[in-house]
Amino acid sequence: MAVSENLYFWKRRNIGGGSTGRGGNIIVWVVTLLILLAGGGGSGYYYFIWKPEQERLARVKAEQAARQQKIKAIEDFYRKSLTGGSISDASLLLEQLLLANKKLSQVGFAPKSIECTSTGCSLSYALNPGRIFSVADINLWGKTWSPSFSKNTLDYTGVESGMNKHPWLSAWQSKNTVNLPVCTDVLSYISTWNSLGGRNTELVLTGMPSSAVEKNESELKSAVTSFGMLFAGWTITSPTKMDFSGVSLVLNKQPFADAFIIKSIVFNEKSTLVTGGLACKKGN
Repeated sequence: MAVSENLYFWKRRNIGGGSTGRGGNIIVWVVTLLILLAGGGGSGYYYFIWKPEQERLARVKAEQAARQQKIKAIEDFYRKSLTGGSISDASLLLEQLLLANKKLSQVGFAPKSIECTSTGCSLSYALNPGRIFSVADINLWGKTWSPSFSKNTLDYTGVESGMNKHPWLSAWQSKNTVNLPVCTDVLSYISTWNSLGGRNTELVLTGMPSSAVEKNESELKSAVTSFGMLFAGWTITSPTKMDFSGVSLVLNKQPFADAFIIKSIVFNEKSTLVTGGLACKKGN
């Protein structure tokens, strides 16, 4: 009985001891795993959470920058295309210049060169032979402009042109729509006009109406003010010096008056040059 009892006691002790060993091993593995996680958790967070999020934010930022760049390109296209004067603005400017010429001719000066853009005019006058030099102011738009002068010459700079308020530019800036003519209609008229007139009144297109931002306009309709506008440049060249009447004739006979944006008018002693733009839309 004593031997059996001792054997039974020995087995129970060893079984219990084995169980305690396995529990200790599990604890060791759990502690080891926690240590590994604690040591490598930073790397796991970096590669699986922080880095992907930063990449996503970078993509969003790049997409937003690209979108803003497209919006700016559309705005720049419209602002540049529509900046200038209307035919009415140009006609008023010509009237003011004729008044200045008349006043200066009375004191012995003749126009040498006149250049007007949307930002202003520069006027240069030379003293006629046999006349006595004197300095004279001119009056345009109800304002007085004084010249700089050298021997026998008067020069006026910074004179207002009034060619910076085309109605379509104002409409675009106010986010209003405009009634663009169909390009084919305008081009057809220009072809007819050129075939009937002489070289002195020919309106020469520098390219066909187009838009560099047409695709972006379609994508960003809700984000920009746009008309679906196409644009082309044109010139009128006259071999006649100071051809005020010729310029006025050509401009005021255009039936699509609002479609013409006057960019510059240059008069000199040999010829006259008018540059401008044409705004229209696609259509049949």
